[in-house]
Formats: sequence, structure tokens, C-alpha cells
Amino acid sequence: SKKLKEIISRNDIFNLDNLTHVATIFRNGIHVSNRTWKLKRYNNVFVGTEAVNFLVEMELSKTRDDAVKLGCRLADEYHLFEHVKNQHEFKDSHKFYKFVSNDTYLMDGRDLDEEQLMKIALKFEASVQLKSNRKGLCIYSDTFVGT
Repeated sequence: SKKLKEIISRNDIFNLDNLTHVATIFRNGIHVSNRTWKLKRYNNVFVGTEAVNFLVEMELSKTRDDAVKLGCRLADEYHLFEHVKNQHEFKDSHKFYKFVSNDTYLMDGRDLDEEQLMKIALKFEASVQLKSNRKGLCIYSDTFVGT
């Protein structure tokens, strides 16, 4: 949105009020899934590089390094997410992270403008594979099953 771009251009994205807005966009826009690493399954996680991609694509950060700094603030100050084994800070790498369940301080999404919601929806749509799914005797075309 125009307001969000103005905030970024003023380098005001790290202001606490704006950081809450960024945390909302991040929490609502990051795609989580079940992943496996070295035969261990991790449920409802996201990958650091994908989160950095999201922050840059959503124009919440100008560079990948800025996105890592922003992610670290979201993890450290907001306790929004953490490494799955609590062994690493946020990095632009293939490490897995999970959202912390207590996210009551976040806005519920109604405060996002139409452009932000559309970007999140398009990112979600691109990450979901639609296929035919069977439930009982019915077959549903072009659907997905959520976790």
C-alpha cells in the first residue's frame, strides 16, 4: 500500500506501532506446512529463506539483509516465532521455524488494506496445489485440504 511504502522509505518500519502491523502481515501471510528433515517430521513450520522472500516480495524490506534484521526483531521482541529446536536465531537459510501459539497482540487482519490482503491471497494461492479430493462418494475438483 502507499502508506506502507512511505513507512519503508522513511526507514520507519522499525517503529513499534508499524512493527505490530508488519507482524500481522507476516503472521497472516507466511505459509506453514509439514516438513521433514533427517527423517524427523516438523508440523506447521516455515523455512527461513521463504520468510525472507515474503518480506522482500511484500516490500516490507528492501534487501534480504534488512529482511533478516526485521525477522529477528519479530522473533526477539514479539516472540512471534522461533527455531523449531530453539537453537538458531532467524536466518536466511533452510532452517525451520514455527509460530509461537500466543499471538493475541496481533491485529486480526481487518486492519490490513485491500492491496495487502490481495498480496497475501495471491501468495497463498501460489503455494497451494489444487487437485481433485474425495470425501466419501463425492469428488471435489480443484480443491485443497488444509492442515
